[in-house]
Amino acid sequence: GEEFTSSWQAVLEALQPCWPGLAPEVAVHVRRTDYLNPRSGFLPLGEPYYRAALARALAPLPGGTTPPVVHAFSDDPAWCLAHLQDPGWRLEISGGTPEQDLAAMAHARSLITGNSSLSAIAGHLAQLRDPRAPVFTPPRWLVHEDGRLGNLRKAEWQVVPP
Repeated sequence: GEEFTSSWQAVLEALQPCWPGLAPEVAVHVRRTDYLNPRSGFLPLGEPYYRAALARALAPLPGGTTPPVVHAFSDDPAWCLAHLQDPGWRLEISGGTPEQDLAAMAHARSLITGNSSLSAIAGHLAQLRDPRAPVFTPPRWLVHEDGRLGNLRKAEWQVVPP
């Protein structure tokens, strides 16, 4: 809500020195390794969710001879390379620090979240920077719907069923 705007703005400004200045057309956040433990309570998101979200994020982009670049930010780059490669886009894996990754995701023209707080923060920052920036998110983050995180999504984020 409005009461958090100044706090989000301060975070965005603090991240500015970490941002290399290039806004990803499409950023996708993939969190996997710690979520593979069933006791974590988080639902591991699979290839169907990310491919459906990528299809929605890439649909409005103009066609051309050069495929769009999808920037993946992940704790499991090998999984991204194995499951998110496609001839319709060029996949680039980030090798930045967490601060650099968050800054880049916050500046993306379109953001696909994982079910993580880092994704939620990136989504809030992206829409503070540009309220029209689309943010795509999974329908559920936790195994139990009454999970301890509450709803970290904004109402205007686009829910993508897997």
